[in-house]
Amino acid sequence: MISLSRLLAVLGLLSTGAVAGLFYAYWCSVMIALDRLRPEAAIRTMQTINVAIINPLFFATFMGTLVLLPLAALTAWSSGASASAGWLAAAFVVYAAGTFGVTIALNVPLNDALERLKDASGDPAADWRAFVDPWNRWNAVRMWAGFAATALAAVALIADGRP
Repeated sequence: MISLSRLLAVLGLLSTGAVAGLFYAYWCSVMIALDRLRPEAAIRTMQTINVAIINPLFFATFMGTLVLLPLAALTAWSSGASASAGWLAAAFVVYAAGTFGVTIALNVPLNDALERLKDASGDPAADWRAFVDPWNRWNAVRMWAGFAATALAAVALIADGRP
């Protein structure tokens, strides 16, 4: 039977991987496709995506990871798996700062600025460039941080010699 500590570590691994995978899909397909559209269409489509992603399934994974990883670390520590606990704590720090933090501090404000363009009649090509270049840069940071957190959570599952 799997222990609570191991179950939480597996769930933390899966949730970090899911979030990293979501941002990877943006990196290697969604943003490339949007960049091939006329700027007006790219802006409208990204505005639609930004509304659609605000849903319970996304939030359960995106924010749930902030609960799962430290809870997994605490239960690993309390069960004597101190190496696993350390790796899970590291995964939490990387995820919290590099994935969650970057999203909240940098990508979301860019999304909010893009949303405000609905009422503007400026230069869509310039507006799109002003949005997409920094958004893609920060998306890459949060994606790689998500993959790093996933790797750290994976190491936690084997760190104390328990397969």
